[in-house]
Amino acid sequence: MKFPLAVFIGRFQPFHKGHWWSLRQTLKIAERVVVIVGSIQEQGTKDNPWGFEERKKMVRSVLKKLGEKEKKQVLGVGGVKDYPRDEDWVEAVKVEVERLVGKVSDWNRVVVVGNNSWTNESLRRIGGLSVWESGLYKRERYEGRKIREMMRRGDERWKERCYI
Repeated sequence: MKFPLAVFIGRFQPFHKGHWWSLRQTLKIAERVVVIVGSIQEQGTKDNPWGFEERKKMVRSVLKKLGEKEKKQVLGVGGVKDYPRDEDWVEAVKVEVERLVGKVSDWNRVVVVGNNSWTNESLRRIGGLSVWESGLYKRERYEGRKIREMMRRGDERWKERCYI
């Protein structure tokens, strides 16, 4: 049985092939999927070189690579900024999901997919949401921090690891 709705969440700094793998896993466990870009207020820093609009564009370009059936499963791409209080952040995620899909009548039937421990714990503890970790695909190769370091060094091979 598939979940009726999955929320695939990440910063996507940049959207790399590990994210692609996790997205594909998400599409297998859910009938419908929304993608939420996190930390949308961040840009132009060492850990957050791209702004929200650039990251949203990355995600949308990757979605074009999906098969026709999978494309229909993805309902939209949204974004959420960071908040000092975890409770406010969790509420912002829920508001953004409902902006994209309409009123969610039963949050117990929604699964969040992500591999960040703070994100997952906040959504479980505060939001009462189910969380599914897709696992990390070839982490040693497809880790955002390593890819951003390659960029800073001028190592053009970082592009082979990403979808931008």
